[in-house]
Amino acid sequence: MEYIYEARDIVPRALCKEIIEKFDLGYSPKEIDVLSNSAIDNGYEKVFLEKTGLSILKTDKIIDRFRSRVIFPIHSMSGRVLGFGARILINKPKSAKYLNSPESLIYNKSKVLYGIYFAKQEIAKKDNCFIVEGYTDVIQLY
Repeated sequence: MEYIYEARDIVPRALCKEIIEKFDLGYSPKEIDVLSNSAIDNGYEKVFLEKTGLSILKTDKIIDRFRSRVIFPIHSMSGRVLGFGARILINKPKSAKYLNSPESLIYNKSKVLYGIYFAKQEIAKKDNCFIVEGYTDVIQLY
């Protein structure tokens, strides 16, 4: 199995390839515009990237919002990607640990529960649900 490691205090968490694929996890490299340029090369428009929160448009350049971070797509109950959360891998004093997509017409943070798409059948079957704080906490319980 291949693994991605996340630095969290002294104890590393490992996410295997199957989990990375199941939850559609991604990564934005540290370079300033790699993710944005890749998306543009694949047919996405700059305005769309800005509205979805993946990119920040400046007058003369485009900047990846989530660079050097693992990206967690946030799915609706039906599995549609509504927004993104991203976690930094190496804690830096002046960097936010988590960044999220801005709210939009389709993404309202207070109305979406991360991981619900993957857990909804078990929640209904067991009539029980555990609420945890972080993206990796949800994945660990899954």
